[in-house]
Order: sequence, then structure tokens, then C-alpha cells
Amino acid sequence: MQTNEEEAVKIAARWLKTSDTESLKRQLKYIAFDLHQEIPYPTEAGFKLALSGMAGTNPKAAALRMQDIVDVSFLDQLSRTGFFKQHKKGR
Repeated sequence: MQTNEEEAVKIAARWLKTSDTESLKRQLKYIAFDLHQEIPYPTEAGFKLALSGMAGTNPKAAALRMQDIVDVSFLDQLSRTGFFKQHKKGR
């Protein structure tokens, strides 16, 4: 979304079944630059939302917590090595 807006808009248009590209561009810019985290750590709120949705078809999902199923050690390591700062410079 951040590096190839045209392709992102085409994909979103196809999946959302719309041809309103101006609206899609505004929404994708908001998502890519206002909501997007520089380091993509998962959030507890995001997992609660996903797990509550899954609980409708699999009640065991309601008992899970993000800490039970997520390992962010690779993100920590990438952050320590400067990967995200280096990647940001390349944009």
C-alpha cells in the first residue's frame, strides 16, 4: 500500500467490488500511513476481535489469548538490527 498505490487500489477494487478509485485511494492512504505501525507488532485488541469472531465457529478460540499463540521475537530481532529503519529509508 505504501510503495505501490496503483496496485493496492486495483486489488482493493476487485475484492470490494467497486470502481470508486478516488474513495479507495483516500482510504488506502489513511490505512497505510495513519493506521499502519512502523514496526508491525500485533495488538491485543486486534487479536481479541479476531478470536471473538472465530469463537462463533470454534468455541475453543474464545479461551485463547494473544500471548498463547503469538511469538514476536523475530520482530524484536529485526527491530534491534535496524531492519525497519533501513527499510523506511528505502521508500
